[in-house]
Amino acid sequence: LEQLFSKIENFSDPELRSRTKTFFHALKAQYVSGDQLSKEWVADILDNDRYVAQMTSKEMKSILVVQTLKKILRKKFIALESTQSP
Repeated sequence: LEQLFSKIENFSDPELRSRTKTFFHALKAQYVSGDQLSKEWVADILDNDRYVAQMTSKEMKSILVVQTLKKILRKKFIALESTQSP
């Protein structure tokens, strides 16, 4: 984990913005047809790179760290689930 977090910590500002934009675009694609985007401000955040441009490095790093942890935990949960017998 330390290596992953160190890597995120050392991202340049343009790299942080690029990865954060990618996350928001993926999130929008996942919920494009759902009611979750019915609120105008939610759609605007996910659709508009202006929001990411205003984020601080700390905010972008926080998003990337949380998403990394979620991905790790999801993989561990799936592995655990597949080893358990019914």
